[in-house]
Amino acid sequence: MPAVRHLLGQLLTTPGPVDPSATPRREKWLWLGLATVVGAWIFAFHLRRFLGLGTDSDLYVYLQLATSWLDGHFLQDTYFGNYLTVHSYFLCPLLAIVVWPFGAPGLLFALAVAVAANLLAIGRILRLLGVSGWWPLGGALVLTLMPLAMQVYQVDHYGFQIELLIPALALWLFYFLLRRQWVGSLLLGLALQAMKEDALLIILPVALTAAGEDLLRAFVADGPRRWTRAWNVPALTVCLLSLLVTPVLLAIIKAQPAQVYGNLTGFQKVGAASVSGVDSLFSYLIHNAGGWLRSDPVTKWVVAALAGTFGLVLLRPHLLLLGLATTLTAWLVHGDLMWAPRFAPALAFLQVIACLGLASIFRLAAGSRDAGQTAARPAWAALAIAVLLLGLYQQHRQAPLTGEIYRLSPALDISRAERRKADALFAHYRREGRPEEPVVASEFLFRYVHDRNFYWYSRLRDRPKAVWLLWDQQANPLANLELHLKTDVGRSLADYELVGQEGRFLLYRAWEGRAPGSLPAPTPFAGEAHGLVRLKVQPAAGRTGTTEPILSLGSPGSGDLFFVHYLDERHLVLGFDSVGLAVQRGQPVEYEPGRTYELELFSGSLLPASGGATDVQHLAYRNFVSIRWEGREVLSTLAPPHAVRPDEVYAGRNVVRSGCAIAAFSGQITDLRRGGFPPPPAGGGLEEFGALRLVVQLPDEAAGLAEPLAVVGVTGDATLGFVRMLPEGKITVGADFWKIGKYESEPVAVDRTKPAEIVYSFPVFYPPPGDPRWGATPAAEQERWRSWLQITVNGKVVVDRQVVAPIPRQPTVAYGKNPAGGSVVTAEFLGHVLHATRQPLPSR
Repeated sequence: MPAVRHLLGQLLTTPGPVDPSATPRREKWLWLGLATVVGAWIFAFHLRRFLGLGTDSDLYVYLQLATSWLDGHFLQDTYFGNYLTVHSYFLCPLLAIVVWPFGAPGLLFALAVAVAANLLAIGRILRLLGVSGWWPLGGALVLTLMPLAMQVYQVDHYGFQIELLIPALALWLFYFLLRRQWVGSLLLGLALQAMKEDALLIILPVALTAAGEDLLRAFVADGPRRWTRAWNVPALTVCLLSLLVTPVLLAIIKAQPAQVYGNLTGFQKVGAASVSGVDSLFSYLIHNAGGWLRSDPVTKWVVAALAGTFGLVLLRPHLLLLGLATTLTAWLVHGDLMWAPRFAPALAFLQVIACLGLASIFRLAAGSRDAGQTAARPAWAALAIAVLLLGLYQQHRQAPLTGEIYRLSPALDISRAERRKADALFAHYRREGRPEEPVVASEFLFRYVHDRNFYWYSRLRDRPKAVWLLWDQQANPLANLELHLKTDVGRSLADYELVGQEGRFLLYRAWEGRAPGSLPAPTPFAGEAHGLVRLKVQPAAGRTGTTEPILSLGSPGSGDLFFVHYLDERHLVLGFDSVGLAVQRGQPVEYEPGRTYELELFSGSLLPASGGATDVQHLAYRNFVSIRWEGREVLSTLAPPHAVRPDEVYAGRNVVRSGCAIAAFSGQITDLRRGGFPPPPAGGGLEEFGALRLVVQLPDEAAGLAEPLAVVGVTGDATLGFVRMLPEGKITVGADFWKIGKYESEPVAVDRTKPAEIVYSFPVFYPPPGDPRWGATPAAEQERWRSWLQITVNGKVVVDRQVVAPIPRQPTVAYGKNPAGGSVVTAEFLGHVLHATRQPLPSR
C-alpha cells in the first residue's frame, strides 16, 4: 500500500507549492521580455488585419459597449440596443481605459496583453509546482503558442471578443488558488464572473481542480495527514460565490425589456423552445444530460484534450470529465465548440491540465535522475518529441487557420490597391464627418467610421437617420442597402448625394440640412418635345471604377437616370436607375477615351402623359427602357415610368439624386436630339395583326376570378382573354368566346414576384384568308389560324386547340379592362399590364 501511494504521489499529484519569489531578477526580465514579444506579435497580426479592412461586427460592438457608459448608456450598442438582453458583459466598461484614447486598436492591445499575461501565468504556475530550470519557459511557450491556443486568438474577421480574455484570467485565478491567496482569488473570480453569465463553466473546473490537487496530495502523502489543512478554502469559496451569482446574472438577462431586434437575445439563443428562463434552463439540462454527453462538442473536447495537453490529460483522467462543463454552452446553442469565444474556456482548462501534467512528469524525471537512471534518457527524449509533434499535428488539423498568425499574414478579401482607393475616398468622410453624425457602413468598412454613432445597415429601425453612408458595392449590392433604407426608415438612396466613388467604394451624404443649390437649366434638344433621346458622348480617361450620369429625367428624388460605369480604360457599362427601384446594367462595351460615340436612350418617362401616340404604342412603350450604343442594343428591360415634364431632362447631370452615380459627367456630350421611338421591345411589332404578346405583373391575391387581360370587340360580339389567380402560386389562362363558351388551361405555376409573359393567339388576330398581308403563307395555314386558339405562359403552350367562333366585327383591343361585359370575365385586371406587342404572322 505505501508503494502504490508513492506511485500515485509521483504521477497523479504535484508537490506542494513553492515560493516563486525566489526567481532571479535577470530571469524575471527575460520572462517579461518574452511575454512582450509574444503579445506584440499577436497585436501586430490583428493590427494588420484591422488596417487591411479585414475586421467587422464584434470588434465594433465591443468598442461601443466599452464606452457607452461615458455617454450615460450602460452596456448599450447600436446593434441590439440594451446588450444586457444578450449577455452580462459587466467587465466590458473597464476596457474603456484603452478604448477611449485609442479606439478599436485599444481592444486589439487588450487582447495582446491577455496573451502575454497567459504566458506569464503558465510560467508562474509551473514554477509554483516545482518545475525548475528552463522547463517552465519551454512549457509556457508551447502552451501559449500551440495551434489550439492560436485558434482562440486568431478569431477570424470578428477582430475581438471579450471571451478571449478568459484563458489569462482563468490561469491567474488558478495560480492564486494554488497559493491560497484570498485577495487575488476573489478578485480574479469576480472578474471572470463579470465577464459573462456562463463564466461558472470555467470557474468551477478551475477552482475544483485547485481544491482537488490539495486533497489528492494529502491522500497520497507519506506519514500522518492533516485533513484540515488539505481543504483549499479560497477555492471552495470561489465555487460557492459563482454558484450564487450565476442565477442572478441569468435573471438580470431575463428581466430586460424586449428589443426591436430580439432574434438573438437572451434565452432565445438556446436551441430549445422550452427554455425561457432560469428554472426552465436548469430543468432542460437535467432532462437532456444524456444528449449533451453524446453531442459533437463533447467529442471535440475529448480530441482537443488529448491533443492540447499532448496526452498529459491521461495523468488526470478525472479532469477530462470535469472539463466537460466547458462544452455546455456550445451544446445549448447548437454551435461549434471550436469557435473562438466558446473554445476560450476549454483552452484555459486544457492549459491548467497541461501545467499539472508537466509538473508530474518533471517530478518523476527529477526522481529518476536522482536515482542515477540516465541510460533511458535518449529514449524518453525521443518519445517526448514524438508526442509533442503528434499533438501539434493533431491540433493543426483542428485549427488550420492558425497558420495565419505564425506567418503574420491574415487572410484579407480586399487587395492593397483597393485599400488605397478606400483610404483616399473615405478620408473625405474623416475630414468632414462629425462624431455626432450617424453613419452606416457595409461590412469591412467599419474601420473608417466615427464609432460612437455608427449603425448597422441591417438594423436601422428605430435608429437615427444616417447622415453618411460608406459602401462597398462589390461585397454588398446597393439593392440590399436600398431595401433596408426603405423598409426600416422609409428612405432611399435618392435622399443621399454620392459625394465620391473609387472603384467598388461609394461615399454618400444626406441632402438634408445642406443647400443643394438651384437646379441646372434644362438641356436644349433639337427635334420634338417627347420621345427617344439621341446624343453623342465622348468618354473621359482615367475614370476606372466611377459611375457618371448621362441623362437625368425628372426632379430630385423622383425620376430616371441613364449612367455610364467605367470598368477599366477600355470597357464600360451603360445602365439605368428608376429611382427607388433596382438599378439595371447593360452589356459591357469597348471604348476609347476621347473618341465620340452615338447613344440612343429611351424610357417610358420620355413619353407624354397622354396623347402623342396610338394606344398600342403607348402600352408598348410606357414601361419600356432601351439603351443602344452605336446602333447596337445593350439594354432592354422594363421599369415603371415617372411623370416627367419636357423641361425636366438634363444631359450629364444627376438631378434626380440617384445614389448610383456621382453628380456630373466628366466627358463631353454633344448633338442632342429628341423624338421617335426605339425598335419595339422583345422583337415584336405594332402591326394590326399577329398574336398578342403581353408582359404583366400578376396581383398577389389569389381571388380565383377570371380577370381580363385582352378583350376584343363589344358586348355580344367579343373574344375575352383572361387569367385566373389560384392559391399556391398558380394561375390558369383562357378565352371566352361570346355565345360559344370558354376554354381554360390547367393550373400553371408562376413566380408572382416577376413579370409573366402571356401570348394570346385568337382567330381575330389574323387577317382574312387571301389578304396580301399573309404573304407566302399557304392557304391551309391561313384558314387554320383563323379557327385556332393558342395561349402560352412564359414560353410554355398551355392551350392549343381548334375553335369554331365568330370573328368580332370591331377588332379594337382593351388591355386589362373588360368593356364587353359578360358573366365569366370581371371588369378589371387587378395586376398591371406592363406592355404589349404583336408577333409576326406565321410563315411570313
